[in-house]
Amino acid sequence: MTLGIVLVVLALGTCVVALVLVARSNIDRRREAIGARLKNLTAPTRSKAIAPDIDILSPDPWLQSMPEKWRPRIDRVLGSTGYTVTLRMLLVIGVGGALAGLVLFGFVLHLGFVFTMIALFGGGLVVPWQVVKSAKARNMTRFTQRFPDAIDLIVRAVRAGLPVLASMEAAGAETPEPVGREFRRMIAD
Repeated sequence: MTLGIVLVVLALGTCVVALVLVARSNIDRRREAIGARLKNLTAPTRSKAIAPDIDILSPDPWLQSMPEKWRPRIDRVLGSTGYTVTLRMLLVIGVGGALAGLVLFGFVLHLGFVFTMIALFGGGLVVPWQVVKSAKARNMTRFTQRFPDAIDLIVRAVRAGLPVLASMEAAGAETPEPVGREFRRMIAD
């Protein structure tokens, strides 16, 4: 019994040491990558030269079929997901959720017309809303994970002697989405 406890404690200790070593090597690799990006920076570019290449909004072709007064709000919602969700996707998911509610409550459970209609409209509205909500959360998580790298890149570039604007342009070009897109949007404005 004591031998078993000792083996478990040794195994847990080994796992903890391995996790610490892996985390430390990841931090070292991240620092090396940032240093390599800083070394590759060239002379600062003018922001007007890169502004035409910036895709500030990724308009969904289906967005043009929506009423004009709804477009800014829909684009804001799709933008908050990092444009990973499209109107077509929301339509398909909404129809699928409505059909699932209809089949489940109407045909399988036989709960009556009122409950079937509640499930039909609930599935058609709640399921797409949950998809947008989870896509927003994923986009925010990606942003918060990558934002410190962008700030670190800007700080190191400024310390190396580059102007702040050029440093922000480099962060927009070098940092992965969604942080890079936001820096490019700031430079374009």
